[in-house]
Amino acid sequence: MQKAFCEEIHSRIMGEEVPHAHIWLYPAPGRAIGDPRDFERNAKAIRDALVRSPTYPAA
Repeated sequence: MQKAFCEEIHSRIMGEEVPHAHIWLYPAPGRAIGDPRDFERNAKAIRDALVRSPTYPAA
């Protein structure tokens, strides 16, 4: 996410009252680049950043 949007990433964990949790990771509001409603382009940016990562599993 840092490589795709911005250096500052926020997180929120919800679900303490149930036996599972939802973990949200999102770029800092007002600091991220790109259109937050362009889901296809944002998904591609995340995938591209993962593929460039040195820890990404080799195919």
